[in-house]
Amino acid sequence: MLAQACRTALTWPRETRLSINVAPVQLKDPWFASRILSHLKRAGLDPSRLIVEVTESTIIQEFESASANLQSLQNSGVRIALDDFGKGYSSLSYLHKLKFNHIKIDSSFVMALQEGENRKIVAAVLGLGKALEMPVTAEGIETVLNAEELRDLGCEFGQGNLIGRPMPAGATRQMMRDGFVIDQDLRKLAS
Repeated sequence: MLAQACRTALTWPRETRLSINVAPVQLKDPWFASRILSHLKRAGLDPSRLIVEVTESTIIQEFESASANLQSLQNSGVRIALDDFGKGYSSLSYLHKLKFNHIKIDSSFVMALQEGENRKIVAAVLGLGKALEMPVTAEGIETVLNAEELRDLGCEFGQGNLIGRPMPAGATRQMMRDGFVIDQDLRKLAS
């Protein structure tokens, strides 16, 4: 599947990155990083165009092997994103230990911005990303109201059904040719 995704990504604009989610069993494999890099090399895709997304629970289950694999990928130029940030109980320690390149706010906070402390939590994560000079993407944007609120909080990037639903590669290519950005800039969307 990664080989096909890499070939597809080659047809996208150069500034567009390919994101993949990985499972604990994959990070347990001592050859995981070399397999990923081999796929990139065979496809001719620059490692800097790949973002590997890992959840905190994945890291907790396989910290030693995850750390080695992620460091190897980062050393080769692959970017690493901490996915579903805020769901776990010790995300800050992993941000420090594993030197992530990107934070993705869990959709449960985004979909409930008007409830309780969620707005403050999202604002705090955005502040953390800014302090660490790390881009932050809000996941689960379903409404224009969510996009506007996130923009007002200073969030620059978002994902969700409001921005674009999962679709075949050909439809994705056409959207990019038409100027649509998959990891949408919220400043433009909610304006």
